[in-house]
Amino acid sequence: MHPATLQINVSPGDLNICSKLLERQILFWYNELDEILISVESKKSAGRFGLNFDENQLALVNLIESLEKKFPKVRHHFIDYSESRNKRLSNKYLGGSHLPEKDYRGGPFYCYFDGLEECRNRYVMHLDSDMIIGGTPNTWIQDAIDSLHTGENIFFVNPFPGPPAKDFSIKQNYFKRSGNNYFFQKMSTRVFLVDRNRLNAYPLRPRKIRKTLKSLKWFLKNKLTWGYELPEIFISEMMEKNKLLRLDTAGKQICYTLHPLLKPKTFIDALPGLLEKIDRNEIPESQYGQYNIQNEFFDFRK
Repeated sequence: MHPATLQINVSPGDLNICSKLLERQILFWYNELDEILISVESKKSAGRFGLNFDENQLALVNLIESLEKKFPKVRHHFIDYSESRNKRLSNKYLGGSHLPEKDYRGGPFYCYFDGLEECRNRYVMHLDSDMIIGGTPNTWIQDAIDSLHTGENIFFVNPFPGPPAKDFSIKQNYFKRSGNNYFFQKMSTRVFLVDRNRLNAYPLRPRKIRKTLKSLKWFLKNKLTWGYELPEIFISEMMEKNKLLRLDTAGKQICYTLHPLLKPKTFIDALPGLLEKIDRNEIPESQYGQYNIQNEFFDFRK
C-alpha cells in the first residue's frame, strides 16, 4: 500500500462547516491513509476571508483536538509564515520566486504550499474544508496513486466531479474522455491528489493579477497594489505548457466530490441531512454529473 496523507486546509472562519463536515472527511478514506493532517490558517485575511477569524480560533482548535483523540491518525499544525519557512517553500516549489501570503482577494495562497510541506508522505490527497465526498469508500486513493504513474502525463487525480449519471456524462468542459475517465488541462486547489516529488520537478511561477477594469476594485482594496493571481490559475498554466493532465475518475466503485458555491447558515444547518441523502443515493436528476451543488438538491435561493 502506498503511504498517503490526507491534508485538509481549515480556517477559523470555517468553524461552522467544519463542525458538520470535518469528521466525514477524516473517516471517508481513513483505512487507506496512514496520516491525516489538518492545516490551520494562522494569519487573518482581509475582507470576507477574515470573517469570524478571531472569535472562532479557540473553538476550531478544540474541535480538532477532540477529533485527534477519536482518530489516532489525525494531527494538526498551524500555518508557519516565518521568513525562514517562506524561503524554504519558495525554493522548493517556486524556484525561488516570491511566495505571497494571500491571493489578490485576500484568499488562501501560502497555506496550500505550507500544508503540502508539512505532510510526511510523498502522496498527498488535499481537500478544502467545504468539500463533500460521496460514494463508497474503497481503494480509490490507492488506485488513484497508481494512475499517477501511467503513460498519460497525469499530474493530479480527482474523484469524479459530482455523482455519476448512468452514462457517466458530466456537465463540464474537458480536454478528453476515455471511457468513464475525464482528462483536464487545469486543476483546482479545492481538491487534488498529487505526487509531491513530481510537483517539485516543475517550478511554479506566481504572477500578479492582470490589470483589467474588473480587477481595478481589488487594486483599490489592496492599498493600490496589484495582488497575486489564484494558485490554481498559474499551476494550470504550467500544466498546459508541459502537457500535463488532471484525471477525474470514480474509481472501481464510485467516489465523487460535491462543492457548495454558497455556504449560508441554512445550508450548513442542513448538511447532516444532505449527507444522509448522499449516502442513501437520494440525489435529484439535475445533480448527476454536476460538481457544484444544484438548487434542486439544496435550494440556495431561500
